[in-house]
Amino acid sequence: MIMSGANFVVSLLVARFLPPNEFGVYAFVNVLLALGFSISNALFGSILAVKLNEREANLQLLEQVFFKTNLLFSGGMTLLVSIVVWFLDGSYLSTSCYAAFTLLSLLRWFVRSHGLALQNVARVAISDACYGVLVVIGCGVIFAAKSFSIPAVIILLAVSNAASLALSGQFYLRNVIRGSVREAIREFKVIWRLYARWSILGVITTDAASNAHAYIVTALMGPGAFAPLALAGLLWRPTGLTMTSITHLERPVLAASAVTQQVKKVLETLRHFRLLLVFIMVGNLLSIIVLYFIISLPHTYDKDEVIAATALMMIICAVRAIRSPESTLLQATGAFKSMAIIDSVAAAVSLVAVLCMVKYMGAIGSLIGVIGGEAVATILVLKLVVNWKRKNLISASPVS
Repeated sequence: MIMSGANFVVSLLVARFLPPNEFGVYAFVNVLLALGFSISNALFGSILAVKLNEREANLQLLEQVFFKTNLLFSGGMTLLVSIVVWFLDGSYLSTSCYAAFTLLSLLRWFVRSHGLALQNVARVAISDACYGVLVVIGCGVIFAAKSFSIPAVIILLAVSNAASLALSGQFYLRNVIRGSVREAIREFKVIWRLYARWSILGVITTDAASNAHAYIVTALMGPGAFAPLALAGLLWRPTGLTMTSITHLERPVLAASAVTQQVKKVLETLRHFRLLLVFIMVGNLLSIIVLYFIISLPHTYDKDEVIAATALMMIICAVRAIRSPESTLLQATGAFKSMAIIDSVAAAVSLVAVLCMVKYMGAIGSLIGVIGGEAVATILVLKLVVNWKRKNLISASPVS
């Protein structure tokens, strides 16, 4: 939460004090970086958490394999971001800064996942605190020096990531240097076949459904057109972050209840989950209203456009909130194949709908397309959960 809070503050400052085109590039890079984090979780984080806790696990070999393959993945993702920034911005300085920021962010994210897999919560907390403190202090220094700019902000984030990563420096370098890259790739191929390839499909389809507007609007209309949509998404980010946190907390509770067929407890957990999301969304809405009156938008933004985008983003968050408890239940019961199919259908609907809406309504219309994809996913998830409830209520009825 410390890391997310610091990044949220930086994004607000960039949106408030820099031109929409620069904020649009910054926001789009963060969309790509979030995709990188999700892929890293699917390829390394979640699998590492399982493998490191197996009784016969070869800890040294696993760390060599995962640290090396993650370095290759991080380098590939950095190259992709560099190419995108060059096409969007055309500046050598910005491209270089974003490249360093992306690489260090992905490396630190993996080291963080490794710490969590080993249940070394203290190391992760210290690393996150280091990052958050440096970002906040750095923003103060940049403002005091009256040099708030994209290069300054991105260099600050890169340095903060590097300092946080340095806390595990010796440990990280030891695992990267030890062993051969070829051997690591050969070992990882087995893991890919057994675990990773299906996880990646889910990540890509989920990202396509959620961020179709970001990719299509930025590609067709440029980062300036994406900026109002990114600002609306930023204002509703607290809801998304807390939704994810609650999912992580409630998933094991739902899994335990589902395994023992405690259907009433499952339904009670779902009700509490949904009620909590309602309170979070109301609180987020109130904070947006306060921000709107306290922090005025620069004249370079069309206020009506930002208000419309914020309202549509609220609908997107509401649809996701309706689906989130039931999606968590399906994950807890191991319905991964069904969820992958739903995500694929929703992604297809979102991509087609966003393309159509951009053509006829412009950038703001793209959010309506996203709502269509989210609505389809919600209907399909709720239908699956209704079937699960019916099946388990029938099987549990003789006991009661």
